[in-house]
Amino acid sequence: MKKKIILLVASFGVITACAFSLGLEKVTHFGTSFADGVNYDLVFSETKNVLTSSTSLDSGVSTAVTNLENDVDCEYGNAKHEKGSWITLENGYIANCTAVNDISKIFINVSSGSIDVLTGSYANNVISYDKCINVTGESSLDIDQGISHFKLAGSGVIESLAFKYNCASGVTTDITTVSLKGNGSEAYPFEVDNKQAWDAISTMTQNSDFAGKYIEITDDIEGITTKIGNYQTGFAGVLNGNGNTISLNYSFGGGVANQGLIGHLKSGGILKNLVLTGSLSSTSTSGDLNIGPAVGVLSGGRVEDVSSFVNVSVKSFVVGGVVGKTDSSSVIKNCVFDGSFTFGGTSTTNISLGGIVGIANGTIENCINKTDFSVTGVQVGGIAGKGENTNFVSCTNYGNITTSSNNVDTSKTGLGGIAGLANYGSIKGCKNYGKIEATNATMVGGIGGKICDGETLEDTTNYGEVKGKGQVGGLGGRVKGGSDVHIKFKNCVNLGNVNQTATGDSSVAGFAGFAQYIDFDHCVNGEESSSEKGVITTSGNHTGTNNQGMGGLFPYGEHITADYCVNYAPIQGNCSEVGGLGGKSNACSFTNCTNSGEIKGTNYVGGIVGRIVEGGTYTNNTNIGHIICSGANKGQIYGQKNGTVTEAGNIENGSIN
Repeated sequence: MKKKIILLVASFGVITACAFSLGLEKVTHFGTSFADGVNYDLVFSETKNVLTSSTSLDSGVSTAVTNLENDVDCEYGNAKHEKGSWITLENGYIANCTAVNDISKIFINVSSGSIDVLTGSYANNVISYDKCINVTGESSLDIDQGISHFKLAGSGVIESLAFKYNCASGVTTDITTVSLKGNGSEAYPFEVDNKQAWDAISTMTQNSDFAGKYIEITDDIEGITTKIGNYQTGFAGVLNGNGNTISLNYSFGGGVANQGLIGHLKSGGILKNLVLTGSLSSTSTSGDLNIGPAVGVLSGGRVEDVSSFVNVSVKSFVVGGVVGKTDSSSVIKNCVFDGSFTFGGTSTTNISLGGIVGIANGTIENCINKTDFSVTGVQVGGIAGKGENTNFVSCTNYGNITTSSNNVDTSKTGLGGIAGLANYGSIKGCKNYGKIEATNATMVGGIGGKICDGETLEDTTNYGEVKGKGQVGGLGGRVKGGSDVHIKFKNCVNLGNVNQTATGDSSVAGFAGFAQYIDFDHCVNGEESSSEKGVITTSGNHTGTNNQGMGGLFPYGEHITADYCVNYAPIQGNCSEVGGLGGKSNACSFTNCTNSGEIKGTNYVGGIVGRIVEGGTYTNNTNIGHIICSGANKGQIYGQKNGTVTEAGNIENGSIN
């Protein structure tokens, strides 16, 4: 039986091929020198030379070792080496070797070419080549067990590498060659154009973070099942897809953390210019899991220009259509999700799900979700499930999102067109066009379900319909700042119709379903040319003792300032405390605000505010809308006032019925 290896040895310390093939010149004896640029067949012979501790391998001389007995060990100096270790070379001598059963090993020592050592093992008519080492010239390549470890230094260029290979007795077969052109530098990046090459890169990155290394995808790749990097090491290299498509075929079991094309992309790492298709499914129901088709967890790295059409199927945890979770200083830019989500879990206590990212911390810029999804979750958003210290810039949601959250603490649930929860960050230039509806979540908003702790919203618009049972708003469900950290709305618009579906207590508005410590500046609910946009309504009979009311900006507000804000839309509900800007207010200030919409309620109905609970300032406000109220407390500026109210320059040009 003959097994053949083809070696193409080039100058400058460069490996240009190391694969199984039909060769040109046969080498059937040992002691052969290898010239640069020549193909060789290395043929196994039946020589039986046993190396001892004193055996020397001179430069340019090849030596074979065959049929070492089970109890034979090799010694080097006074060191004895146990079975199972590989034979290595040190200064031209055997440094350690161990025979395992009836295994033969071949060594080639070449000083003039670039291949120093090639080892193979032969036992029971099965041959497997496991190591191809180049340690000369300017390059250094180290591959163990079919490419389980890889190092390249210097200017060498690798064009192909061979995997571990087995063949039956009497059969000569060519091995599949893995194309890896390049040396990983920016000038000569590793080039990957097939699944085998991807698997090789995947294995290389399990023991190295690839910092300073560059990978380029040069063709579409189908059926990827392995990922780049691992949780401990991470990936800090640059992966450029060049606009090519990778089709995923991921199926992860229990407890596999950071699931995605790149498991952990850390500081310095970049993933860009890539299209993802296929599927990612996870059956895990426990553990610290971050699931995203492109990246599991992004900690300080960048994901840019990635489009995900992946079908994602999960049971719980942190899930995104592109990235699972980001940490501080991370950036996701120009990314799109147009795949699908399938949620098959029974426990909903841990899920944070977003069209782009599950949990965000950093910057999300110019990203788009086009996917409709209906899930059972705690924090769900068209762009991010949860955004902490996150800047959302020019992001858009087109997806219709429906969620229920049974059997969870509903005080923690949030559903929004941009983010389920957002705090300590900003939302600027963002838009929601999707319908946002929650059957049980308490905080529902066209932009954010829960917005708190110093968040800033600017130049942001909701166009989508918003429906929910709890605190429901065209932009935010529950919006709550602090006395020292107000939430700011500037130049924001709601054009979506907002409906509160629960009976009992009403809490619904064009901007915030619940409001504390907020500054509104030049904000608009509805459209001057249409009475069908920004309409605020309730369903059922709202006579609860804790009724929060209805308003163009908020239903109930504490410590609110509103400057140059306008409501054009009808606000109609079967409840009390209804106003064109606010339902009822506590220590609020309205300046230069206008209502032109029809305002209807059962009692405490006003053109600016339905009921002033405790003082405030009302200056230069105008009502030109029609007020409809069956109760006694109604007015063009307010329905009823309590406490010390400062008024000046208000204009009443509307009507009351």
